Amino acid sequence: MTTKDKNRNQGDQVGDYIMWEDKRFRVWDQVIQPGETVGPHRHILDYFIVTLEPSKMTAERLGGGRSAYARIDDRLIWVTSNGEEHTATNVGDAKWRNLIIELKEPKLMRKLAAWRRATKARAKGPKARRKA
Repeated sequence: MTTKDKNRNQGDQVGDYIMWEDKRFRVWDQVIQPGETVGPHRHILDYFIVTLEPSKMTAERLGGGRSAYARIDDRLIWVTSNGEEHTATNVGDAKWRNLIIELKEPKLMRKLAAWRRATKARAKGPKARRKA
């Protein structure tokens, strides 16, 4: 497949296929081969990206909103979606595989944000919590 082939992961399909789904989460599996471009697709829900097999990736934003993201660690990214539409291209030499975990309940992201703040405060120790 060449970088001009953009027939996968279009519209609201943000991965290759849904691995699992319930009322709170939807988990997509996605593999992008070297030189392959997928999309354009649009992220409506907030989501996590869990990188299973890393490679060098680029994304081209195509108008619309711009998502905010926070890198939790080397293989986990938390994205607050704003309806961004983009393509994704593997410009590396290795296959790229990730899981996209969409959060279907807006309240769930707020709970996760509160948990993250509490976790950071605990990591700083008792003195940091007293100042807050």
